[in-house]
This record gives sequence, structure tokens and C-alpha cells, in this order.
Amino acid sequence: APYPGVYFRVIKPGFVSLGDELVLISDHIGSPSVSEVYSLMYHKQLGAETIIQAALDCIHLPEGCKDLIRKTQ
Repeated sequence: APYPGVYFRVIKPGFVSLGDELVLISDHIGSPSVSEVYSLMYHKQLGAETIIQAALDCIHLPEGCKDLIRKTQ
């Protein structure tokens, strides 16, 4: 299975150079972590209904990821 990494959402297209600072603009409390989403997408998670629902409700999670979670569960 693939391994999770760091993901960023592009709000304004542009260029990033070595040494540029990346700043977290907002944190969505209650959203699942990248690791939790990958675990849900690639491994059946019995008893993880709360995390599954948080992932499916997350407006920033792409529909393709949500579809994989639905298929796995």
C-alpha cells in the first residue's frame, strides 16, 4: 500500500523556491490526519465509525479518496 506524506492545497498558483516558508493558514479541528485517511483507504478499519464519518464529512478531502474509503469499509 502507498505511504502517506505531506499534502498541501494550492490556493493561489505560483512558484515555490528552496528556502521559502510555508505557513499553515488554518487547521480544521476534528478532520482526520493524512495517516488516518490512508489507513481508512487501504485497510479495513472495524470500529472506526467516528474517523470514517469525519473523513467522509471533510470538505477538503477529494471525492476519489472518499470513494476508496467507502469501498474499503
